[in-house]
Amino acid sequence: MSHSKHYFTSQNFINCAFYSALASLLPFLNVHLSELGLSWSQCSWINCMSALLSMLGPLCLGPLAHKLSGYKQTLVLTMILAFLSVTALLFIPKVVSNEHRPKMYYDCNEGVLRIEQCPNWNGQCHTYPQRPATNFSSFEIVTCSYICNNDKITINSSWYPVNVCFHDSNDPVSLCLDVQKEKIIRTDLSLSQEASIQFDSRFDRWPVIEGHQDDETVDRMFDGLRTCTFKPSPPLLMLQKVYSSIQCRPYVASCNIYCSINLRHRTMGVSGSGTTRIRPPTPCQMIKGNPQQTFYLYLLFRCLVDLTLLTSNSLIEAIRVANTNNYDSIYAGFECFWTIILPFIVWPPICGLLSDYFIQKDAHNYAPPVIIFDGFIAITMFLIIMLPLNSTQTKESSKINPKKIVLQPTKFRYPRRHSNQYLLYRLAILMPMVLILGCFWGLSNAMTGPFYRHSLHSSNFLIGFATSGAFIVTALFAYMAKSVISGVGRMNLILLAFIFYSLRFAGISFLVDKYPHKNWLIFPFEMMSSFCLPLAWIGVTAYGQHLIKRSPNGLSYATGTTIFQTYSPQVIMQYTLGLIHFGGGRALGAAMANIWLNLWPDVYNHWLWLTDLEMKTIISYTPESIANDDNAARVLFRFASILSLIFGLMFTLLYHSCCLNFLITRNDHSSSTSIFGDSYRDENLHYLKLKCKSENEVYPLRNQRNRSNSKTSEPITRSMVTLRENLESSVDDDDDDLNPDSI
Repeated sequence: MSHSKHYFTSQNFINCAFYSALASLLPFLNVHLSELGLSWSQCSWINCMSALLSMLGPLCLGPLAHKLSGYKQTLVLTMILAFLSVTALLFIPKVVSNEHRPKMYYDCNEGVLRIEQCPNWNGQCHTYPQRPATNFSSFEIVTCSYICNNDKITINSSWYPVNVCFHDSNDPVSLCLDVQKEKIIRTDLSLSQEASIQFDSRFDRWPVIEGHQDDETVDRMFDGLRTCTFKPSPPLLMLQKVYSSIQCRPYVASCNIYCSINLRHRTMGVSGSGTTRIRPPTPCQMIKGNPQQTFYLYLLFRCLVDLTLLTSNSLIEAIRVANTNNYDSIYAGFECFWTIILPFIVWPPICGLLSDYFIQKDAHNYAPPVIIFDGFIAITMFLIIMLPLNSTQTKESSKINPKKIVLQPTKFRYPRRHSNQYLLYRLAILMPMVLILGCFWGLSNAMTGPFYRHSLHSSNFLIGFATSGAFIVTALFAYMAKSVISGVGRMNLILLAFIFYSLRFAGISFLVDKYPHKNWLIFPFEMMSSFCLPLAWIGVTAYGQHLIKRSPNGLSYATGTTIFQTYSPQVIMQYTLGLIHFGGGRALGAAMANIWLNLWPDVYNHWLWLTDLEMKTIISYTPESIANDDNAARVLFRFASILSLIFGLMFTLLYHSCCLNFLITRNDHSSSTSIFGDSYRDENLHYLKLKCKSENEVYPLRNQRNRSNSKTSEPITRSMVTLRENLESSVDDDDDDLNPDSI
């Protein structure tokens, strides 16, 4: 079989369709979640729970598929569930939250301030309306009008001009001012210098009183909504003089005088001090929809999505690992490029562009990515049913004459077996590294999507194009993965991920919406993610498989086609690495984001040194402007950047101090002999011993059965070809041991 035909096997077509489905969905999954109206902490909690529950898929369905030899059936079942659950995400109702300024009126007849009681205040009138007030608040009386009990009575304010009078109990002289008739209610933050009536008072000290029940006038002014009633409390500062109460005149029978109020709070000082910072009161949030229903529905279907996709990916990875003995190149070459990397280069920008093009009213349309995902999943299921799962390379390679392989002189040695000391040292470092890398990936996966959309207002096309750029960088290095590993080293390739995570988190945290080209600035930091996940995963897989002993019959073990009903060590290692990184690590990172977002309003004072705020003027900032999700995400990114750098340095020192090559017992390389000379007979004898041992291990009952030559020639040939591949891989590993950087 020609080398070019190896690129177009049945397994490769299945992989290409499956990873095309993933490429069209994954970049936009958390962005879609953040647009359903849920908080960022709820989104991170959903990511945490779905990551934990998704681990049950490979743990339960993987062994079941292996035990029953039902890889095809299991893959088709999981993909059907993925098809249905991803489609169901489009029909989850959104939660629409709108903010508006609460209505505020001063009831002159009663001498009280009435404020609309917002639904998000939970009936706590003493907390939410006064929460931003930490110093003097400014009250601007805008317009006053007569509201009569009888609708037929209409009083023109021009006939009865309204005067607002300020009284002092210790001074019989009152201050009365006319109200501007044409003044409108302002919504800006600044205070008007032309306002006719503007006074200051400590609103946080005004007591809350019980309002009159079933008051038709109040119901008419506030459209039947509940209100919070406050009694003005001195001092009332007006024109640099202190007053104790406010009244309006003239009085009209059966009518009340209501004055519209503009309320602004100051963080420090009073009017004219030059050191004030004005901010509005807590706004009303009108919520349309059921937040709990949306949360639990999305949690249910997202768990199904992650469980089925992680299970399908684990089964496909198991078959991929079982098809090779050269684990350094499992994700290398043109075969990996067009089956895995090319879909992630092509489909994310296309899906993002379609999502932006078919935009709905005030929302992006995620139907195009889901439809493309469903189409590729359907194609994948069709290919799985119609094509064999195992690669055809081994069968075609059996056409090689086995006699030529046996008679050729060789310099191959026994595959090196790792000692228990070697294995324990390296696994004790590798597994925590994979878990922490998964934690950083889970944090990035849960937070960058909402951050790009809500803080930087990036479009789906830019998000998809940034993902494509990251995999373009991946393609440049992954195509020559074996050479990269030989030059950099498996472990060093993993350690590089910590450095790039640190740079990426730090860079993203400084992107702000005011930059003119803010959206395009995400590209260099998204390109760094190629070293954080794809290239780091190449190093993780190569190093993990390097630690366990080689098995020449991994494909037979994994697919359950022999009498041995056990997993190969390579498949077990691949399952373990995937579960730790994409399951436990991702859940840990999302949980970290959830805990941070929930604690941020209470602990932000201790993390101001990581914010962009100037410490000299920090007192002038409102708590609401600091204790929000945007600042919480920025500080979390910077904190994660510091942690990533610390962990990278720690693992580097730990690895190169505790696992130095001279501490591990190695095979004596001087015992290797040349292919020429008197040692030819000994080397060929070693080769024949290993061949016989491998054949007896794979086919122990071969001599006990009567088989024809036609039935036995192919397995024997396959065993010898697999044996030679195993020996070549062993020689490569032993050669790598000479170079400490490749370990």
